[in-house]
Amino acid sequence: MAGELGAFEGYKRNKEHMLRVMRNHRRAAYNADPKEYESLTVKPMGIDATICPDYLLKAAKENA
Repeated sequence: MAGELGAFEGYKRNKEHMLRVMRNHRRAAYNADPKEYESLTVKPMGIDATICPDYLLKAAKENA
C-alpha cells in the first residue's frame, strides 16, 4: 500500500517498529523457526507449506 499511497503520517516516528513487524510477517510466510521472531512474547504459527494451498502461500510470500 505504501508503494501506491506513500507512507502513513507516523511512519518516520515508528519506522523501527514497522520494519520489525514486516520482518516478522516475512518470517511467518516462510515458516521460520519461532526463535527467529523479534520482540514477541507470543510466537506466531508460521505458514505450513504442506497444508497451505499453493496460491495462498505464493501470495503470502509475495507480500512478505
